[in-house]
Amino acid sequence: MNSLDKPLPRFVPTLTEIVEPNGMSFIPVQSSDDMQQLVRAVQQQVQPVIAQMLKEEFDRLVQSVLAEQWSEMAVRLKLEIDKCVHSSVVEVCNNKGPKSIDK
Repeated sequence: MNSLDKPLPRFVPTLTEIVEPNGMSFIPVQSSDDMQQLVRAVQQQVQPVIAQMLKEEFDRLVQSVLAEQWSEMAVRLKLEIDKCVHSSVVEVCNNKGPKSIDK
């Protein structure tokens, strides 16, 4: 499905909705130091959200890659097992039964 075919979400979070203003004290920005302090405060507020989003995306990506590799490995393993079974059956049939082991 093309991403343009999907309906757009009715609600899109914005930075002002992620940052909780009651956790920060707002004062008018008057200097470069004030601006830097405000930038650091906002970064501290959004850091946990960004870290969680990155973790979820990483987990999804790892799961996707592992599922694909597992699927490919299962196909190769099945082919190898089928080959071994075929060769064992042919060997037994050509020898007219299993070889007996003398003790």
